[in-house]
Amino acid sequence: MTAWRNALIVLAQHVPIGRLIRPTRMKKALDREFRRYKVAGSDLVGNYLGAYHEREFLPLADYGEGTEVEFEGENYIAPKNLDGYLTNLYGDYMKYPPLEKRVPKHRIVKVIFED
Repeated sequence: MTAWRNALIVLAQHVPIGRLIRPTRMKKALDREFRRYKVAGSDLVGNYLGAYHEREFLPLADYGEGTEVEFEGENYIAPKNLDGYLTNLYGDYMKYPPLEKRVPKHRIVKVIFED
């Protein structure tokens, strides 16, 4: 899957995606699809479009009503079980990784949307 993902990223860097896919239409289609499923009674909930895929899903009870946290001077609502969420994503998130593993994992893709 990584090869396909990298190929799509390279393609996106050279093709004006905004001309092929209208963001508003895509957002509405995704929103319609996601609303078909009820959160109440679900075993797991999470960010389907997140970078960490299945690691972003937690039991519904872990999200709860959420809790307010400050991050870089701004307040946000985070899952009630924030420690469980961060551990699920990053493992031992309180420890710095070794120097050789402190490299960016994201590629920069410039996307220009033209109407």
